[in-house]
Amino acid sequence: MWILGYPYAFQDLRYLPVFIKLLLSSTVSLLPLFFTPMEQSTKYGLLGAYFTLVCTLLHYTYGLRSDHLPVNTCHTLVLVVLELYKTLFHEWIFPTDEAQFLPLMATSVLCAFGITHSYAHFLFLVLGEEWLFAWEKWKCRWREQVIAR
Repeated sequence: MWILGYPYAFQDLRYLPVFIKLLLSSTVSLLPLFFTPMEQSTKYGLLGAYFTLVCTLLHYTYGLRSDHLPVNTCHTLVLVVLELYKTLFHEWIFPTDEAQFLPLMATSVLCAFGITHSYAHFLFLVLGEEWLFAWEKWKCRWREQVIAR
């Protein structure tokens, strides 16, 4: 899933938001069964290293700094809150094993939403952008005709 965005994100910056969201969602979704602290630190280390690698490549390719990346802050914030809940608060809220599935289910649903949204955004950029430009041109021509009357 990570490879999908590489050719497009590094050739045209329009695809970069799709790639960044796909990067975060797919990395988090690949490792949802890591529960122990050592496994969690491995997961966060892999995510941090991969994100740093992408930021470095984008910096040397386009001169983009990491604070100028088009990160979807809402989705990223929800991922961070979910990870905090999984690692810190789930054991306090459910001390018994009655809702052991909840963090895994929430991670799967959120990551599936992120990947699906990335794919839909990618399809819109590839297929629907020409239609959108045609629609905007038609609206401009119509407004010009209204003004000219």
